This record gives sequence, structure tokens and C-alpha cells, in this order.
Amino acid sequence: MPFNYIAPVKRPIYFELHGNGIYATIDGEIEFFKSRFELYHFAAHDERELIQVTAENHSQLLASGAFAKDGEHE
Repeated sequence: MPFNYIAPVKRPIYFELHGNGIYATIDGEIEFFKSRFELYHFAAHDERELIQVTAENHSQLLASGAFAKDGEHE
């Protein structure tokens, strides 16, 4: 009998650029990265999509629960 493994879908990393570095929301937790390279390396190693938070998409992302911890936004 074949076994079909379906890998769990990982949530994207939402990030915002600031003068002192990059603030990112990873599974509802805020993390700080000193450079884009550091952020990209983390995202690639963890196989996650990156989504930049801008003034245009912030309210839509907030309403969709993008920044909520797992299980908070139902």
C-alpha cells in the first residue's frame, strides 16, 4: 500500500524595511534581521515565501490575519 506524504504548508514571512534593518513576522512572532541577505538566507533555508509589507497592502494583510500567531485568526 503506497504512502502519500503531504508536507505541511509553511506560512509566508512578512517583512518591512526600516533604516536600522528588517522587521519580519514569522508565524506571528516578530524577528529582526540586520540585512536582506540574512532574511533571504533564512527564508530559503526554511523554504518560505517572502512578502514585503507596504502602505498599500498593510491593511489587507492585517485583515486577513497574516500577522496573527497560529490559531489566533479564525
